[in-house]
Amino acid sequence: MRLRDLDHTPERFWPVTIFAVGLILFQPLFTVAHYGWNQEMGAYPVNADSIGIPISQELVAWIIFAPVALLGVWWALSKYPGPVSLLAWNRVRPVWSAFWSLCFGFLLFCVLTEVPFDLRWLNPFSLLNDGLWLLLFSQLRALVVMKRGLF
Repeated sequence: MRLRDLDHTPERFWPVTIFAVGLILFQPLFTVAHYGWNQEMGAYPVNADSIGIPISQELVAWIIFAPVALLGVWWALSKYPGPVSLLAWNRVRPVWSAFWSLCFGFLLFCVLTEVPFDLRWLNPFSLLNDGLWLLLFSQLRALVVMKRGLF
């Protein structure tokens, strides 16, 4: 692996596609692992059903939003521009770049807010999940910013 591979999107769209689809489809497994680990580490009271409700809520949310997320990934990967820097900025379309940077910046911020909690309980499953989402959102931001057209 070259250093360039770490700060650019792949040359072809298949690795990003497989990565994104896999991350979205396996999200329920990360959810169960997250709550299971935190319960084992004592993050929740032992005399209450404190993880069944959030797991079921996240599963319902996943059923509703997974198709939307997959559609967004398909849109982001249409007209794949090839390898671009994760910090790419489209000088021809600065408003487009700023808008999508703010949107994906918000998503990155949301993921980063989970990291302190995951570090507190040393949850490897959640830390891995957070890192994968950070990478995916960074790649999708770079690809959307450098898109040659809307579709």
